[in-house]
Amino acid sequence: MRVWEAQAYQSERGALGPYLGACVRNEAISMARSAGRRESRERRAFEAPRADAEDERVNRVTIAQALAMLPHEQREAIERAYFRAMTQVEIAAEIGVPLGTIKGRIAAALRRLAIELATERT
Repeated sequence: MRVWEAQAYQSERGALGPYLGACVRNEAISMARSAGRRESRERRAFEAPRADAEDERVNRVTIAQALAMLPHEQREAIERAYFRAMTQVEIAAEIGVPLGTIKGRIAAALRRLAIELATERT
């Protein structure tokens, strides 16, 4: 269906059979990679040590402090994405800025949070 909807086949570039074979091969590789990443994520989540209630409270306070250090635009995008479970497209539409701007804000915020939280642990 994806090949049909894309309408990317061009008969002047070659026969349909080999083209479809390459498309199926590429899709199979993509699916295998995706499944491997998903299994890896699930395994890491399952094996991760569980925090007790005190650790959880400390983590919440630390994260809240790190979020407070972000510029307003970045904090707003992160809060909508992670605490309100909005997609980047939804955030862009609601705020009225281009999707690329939201993607950039979230990426920059995550980089800053990673640095801030890493320095908290040391």
